[in-house]
Amino acid sequence: MSKLTFAIALTSLVVLTPALGQASVSSLPTENEVRLLQLEAMRVLGAVLLDPARSEADRLNTATVLVRNGDRTTLPLLTTTLLGDPFASVRRVVAEGLGRFRAPEATFALRQAALSGPIDSVRWAAAVSLVQIDSEQGDIIDVLLTQRDTLSAAALSLQNDATVKAFPQAFHDRVQTAFIQAFPDALTYNKVERAAMAKSLAALGSQRAVPLLSAALSDVDEDPFVRGAAAFSLGILGVQNVVPDLIAAIDSGEDPLQVGALNALGRLANAQAISPIVALLASEDSAEIRASAVSALGSFGQTAVSVLIDVLNTDSSPTVRQAALQVLVPLGEVSEGITQAVVDFVTGPYLPACDPQACSTLALETISALAKLDQGDLALQLLNASIDALADVLPFVFAFAEEDLIRVAVEVGQVAPQVLDVLLANDNAFVKAIALAALPQIDPAGARQVLLPFVVPEENRLLRRMAFEGLAQMPRPEDLGLYLAELQNKDRRTRAAAYSAIVKVGDAQVVAPLLEALASEKLSVQLQAVEASFEFGKRILAIKALSA
Repeated sequence: MSKLTFAIALTSLVVLTPALGQASVSSLPTENEVRLLQLEAMRVLGAVLLDPARSEADRLNTATVLVRNGDRTTLPLLTTTLLGDPFASVRRVVAEGLGRFRAPEATFALRQAALSGPIDSVRWAAAVSLVQIDSEQGDIIDVLLTQRDTLSAAALSLQNDATVKAFPQAFHDRVQTAFIQAFPDALTYNKVERAAMAKSLAALGSQRAVPLLSAALSDVDEDPFVRGAAAFSLGILGVQNVVPDLIAAIDSGEDPLQVGALNALGRLANAQAISPIVALLASEDSAEIRASAVSALGSFGQTAVSVLIDVLNTDSSPTVRQAALQVLVPLGEVSEGITQAVVDFVTGPYLPACDPQACSTLALETISALAKLDQGDLALQLLNASIDALADVLPFVFAFAEEDLIRVAVEVGQVAPQVLDVLLANDNAFVKAIALAALPQIDPAGARQVLLPFVVPEENRLLRRMAFEGLAQMPRPEDLGLYLAELQNKDRRTRAAAYSAIVKVGDAQVVAPLLEALASEKLSVQLQAVEASFEFGKRILAIKALSA
């Protein structure tokens, strides 16, 4: 398929109606300018995917952008990539994405990929997309379920709600039957594959699988990993009569089995399990198992509060104390003593004496807990103390926990708005960055005035990034020049914020800078410009259609 063919296909682009944003019709680009942007965007995508010399990473990023932003007019490039790309990861992304187009034109390529592709996960993904488009093609599913490797690919794929939701209901029964028949065959399928079958059966809501899973749980000769998956699945399926077996499993000394059983007991919330779980907490050496036990106890409400408070105050592991805190806070509405217990923990000796690196996530969770329990002043005090304690390692913590830091600042700000002034007054750039990121969520009305001074070119790069990201959440047409100047900024996130803003409020001024970015030598810039070109074009054409 030639690039010219793709260009011709684009001239009949079907436009979906997005949020329209602010713009007067007279200031908008012409339809021809919009088409030109979209043609250039397709040229960029085709130039990468039709070039066999491009790397797997380049091709994968490009295919992801194409699947996310394309429509039926991009099918020629998508199907060419599905059948001919040298990398399985790229073919899989396209195979998974083609189903959303619901385009009969793709069925031939999908059927070919499902029947003859060399990679099992790609074959299964192609089959799923095929039956999403045409349910009459279900014979493909039947064929793949009879083959060992594609059956395994199906099990690994269908372990969570999202993939099950995308899989047509009409085929659920036959998939369940295939997994139920294959699960006992430990000679043909390894423990990971069999565990995946168990979890997929649970995700499919298969009550037919309950006897099989119950037998696996109670079989002491079965692999602990598979038994743990069976236990987990029985909890998902709400099977109460296996509670005695689950209780026995938590004392097995096999971590995968214990974790699965504890998860199931927490879901089932059967009162028989409380005492055994409490006993396990007192005797178990593994912090991971104790944390799982604490999470399970959270399902028992008021009955478990005193035990959870004791864990919060006495456990040797910060991770386990954090788990206790996480389940205690939602119980604050049913137990008046929880707020006082958390306050006592905060004001006690443990946190000040704990190594900042070991306790950094616990400290953040504690601050969050105080905010949720409406203890704003104390939350602010602890936030300040934590920042001071983490001063030497804050760049490291910020790199790995940026979202958590911002989330906690927002939670504190909702009960103690003065947190913004406190953080912004700090000399540490990372602390200021937290404040700038939290600002639009805490004070949207006043955020723009605070953020604008931080976008000047001489400002610290991190602070500029945060300011642009904040402004992009509330873009105004009068700020368009600020965003256009950043479309080729070396900082990826600053660029992303700029593209996000111009898509929402851009007008005819956007066309030339986007074309320039599409011609960049950096693929990362080009791909951001591709996505913006498609989204901008959809918005403009929708506005024109409404005003016609």
